[in-house]
Amino acid sequence: MRVGLLFLSLVMLLSACTSPEVSLEDRIKESLIGYELTYYTIAGLPETFVISEFDIISIEEATYQKEEFYKVRVGEGLSWNLYLDKETFEVVHTEQLFVT
Repeated sequence: MRVGLLFLSLVMLLSACTSPEVSLEDRIKESLIGYELTYYTIAGLPETFVISEFDIISIEEATYQKEEFYKVRVGEGLSWNLYLDKETFEVVHTEQLFVT
């Protein structure tokens, strides 16, 4: 009985020490939440759009200039496609989808 309890305690301790696998979506969100995009109004004045979790609309694999990236659609109305490096999750290209 004691051995069983000791084993169970050890298993619980070890499982608490291991972190669960982080999903691709979570890693992308982690890299983009708080990211600032600058655009210009029709009057030519700069405005800043700060990405929140709810602004991330879709994530897909895409090719840009013959290389593979994650393409992330951000925003509604004021929308952008952001191309993220598949290794570092850094933004390598920004495509504004609206005209000012």
